[in-house]
Amino acid sequence: MGKNYVGLDLSTKTGFVRLDEKGNVLEDLEIVSKGEGPEPMAYLIDEVVGRVKDDDVVTIEGFGFASLRAIQMGGIGWGVRIALWKRGISFHEAAPSQLKKFATGKGVGDKAAVAVGVAERFGFKHKSDNVRDAYVLAQIGRALNGHGELIKPQKEVVEAILNPKPKAKKTRKKA
Repeated sequence: MGKNYVGLDLSTKTGFVRLDEKGNVLEDLEIVSKGEGPEPMAYLIDEVVGRVKDDDVVTIEGFGFASLRAIQMGGIGWGVRIALWKRGISFHEAAPSQLKKFATGKGVGDKAAVAVGVAERFGFKHKSDNVRDAYVLAQIGRALNGHGELIKPQKEVVEAILNPKPKAKKTRKKA
């Protein structure tokens, strides 16, 4: 039996998609957490991590710092990352622009453009943009492991994730 590929679009409405090696959808759902404080966040983290199997290949969307609920999403994002780490499950991260580029061929685009790209390139449709994003992340996971026929922008995304460029060091100005 081959590996499965999980895509996680983490937020208060988390998209979760599991694909097999051939790209067939085994599971696609949106996990919703309502309310404020630690209890709904803990529920969401437990629900997401509880669905991940030890041999799944996981790809998570990187943090989007411009979001309105960045602190809450950061809590969920780090909570899931820490819980996966505690279980010994490694994961890849794809920046929001890489997700868009993989789906649309460009590093920019709104939710509608991603929906069109996912439907045209993969034949996948879902009412939730979170699940669509998770689907793209699962496809990125497959691509990182040599599965699927990729177009040039998708190959560039895979290369950037596997061989990230070193970040430039910031220099401080002296007063």
